[in-house]
Amino acid sequence: MAFWLLLAFLAGVAVLYGQTASQATWGGPPLWPVVVGVVGVAAACAIGFTGGTLFPSRFTAPLVAVAVLVLNVVGNGGPENADGISSTHALLATGGPFPAVDAGVFYHVPPDVFIAKVMFTGGLLIVMLGLLALWPSLSKPAGWRPRALATAAVACGMATVACGVAAAVTAFVLVGTARYTAATGWVIPALHDAASDQPVPYTPQCTGAAFRVCIHPAFSGYLAGVTAALQPAAAEIAGLPGAPVRAEQTVSTVLTVAAGTTSVYEYPQTGGTTSFWGGPAVADTNWWRQALQQDFLTWFVSSSPQLNGSSNVTAAQQVVVAALTVKAGLGTPQFNQAYANNRPTGPSPAQMRAAARRFESLSPGARHAWLAAHIAEIRAGGVTLAQIP
Repeated sequence: MAFWLLLAFLAGVAVLYGQTASQATWGGPPLWPVVVGVVGVAAACAIGFTGGTLFPSRFTAPLVAVAVLVLNVVGNGGPENADGISSTHALLATGGPFPAVDAGVFYHVPPDVFIAKVMFTGGLLIVMLGLLALWPSLSKPAGWRPRALATAAVACGMATVACGVAAAVTAFVLVGTARYTAATGWVIPALHDAASDQPVPYTPQCTGAAFRVCIHPAFSGYLAGVTAALQPAAAEIAGLPGAPVRAEQTVSTVLTVAAGTTSVYEYPQTGGTTSFWGGPAVADTNWWRQALQQDFLTWFVSSSPQLNGSSNVTAAQQVVVAALTVKAGLGTPQFNQAYANNRPTGPSPAQMRAAARRFESLSPGARHAWLAAHIAEIRAGGVTLAQIP
């Protein structure tokens, strides 16, 4: 039975990895999850067989199956901590946790937790084998075989059980020391190799001349969508003080450098209202492109590394972003009312909308000249709606 289950599991892996390989543009197949799965299937079979041997009954099989399922998933429930993990058990469960979003793209997936999983699950497998070795000596009459042979069988079984328990306990203790890092995921200091912390080298895929848009090859399917969003927006601010000449994808946990201090706009693959994890088809939608464009323009006019929606964005900055987004051809973003003590303060969305339309009506030359003269003041938050022409 164990053989056929392992064969079915590996066949499923082959189908999944085969389909992924036909679509992936970066990296290779992760092998550690497969190792964890193989050991998990073998351990589940061993637990079931041992349960049936020690407690032969028609109810043993379903009870063991339910118990194994519950033990595998129960650790993933309950209140979660700041890292989204509820317990040490959750890290040891064969189905989780998922690695950090950048792991395997910008950084290697550290094998720390996978090694601990194999140690723990393998320990359970060894314990089951030891119990099976002990069972004949414990269940048969004392005189059914030579004493020396019986003693050796008991000693071998007990040693096997002890080794399995030691492996499982060691894995549990090691996982208890795990810490979460945003770039690579979960790290266990005693098992960690510093080489996993080094960025994975890659050659970005780029397009454009006056304004270059570059993307990680793993997300090459999004390049057309990113370009369609950022190049029109970049054209609206081209030549202004601090205007970037290049956009490049970066790690999702790294905030972009303040506008005016760099010629490169760094955009993460997760953040704001855009995401690169829903499939390249989403980059063909206007709302996705508008959100990315709005993030880019908000960064430029607010001089803030935070993405759109930040409470630091003033009413005047929202108006400038709205006008530039409209001129770039992707519509008007929503305006956010400022609040203080749960009461609206500052200009209303209607007032900001009217100011945006007024600014949009300027000729391209007049709008560009006014921005060139006031962009530093706009970034500093010193411009009011009344000052916007």
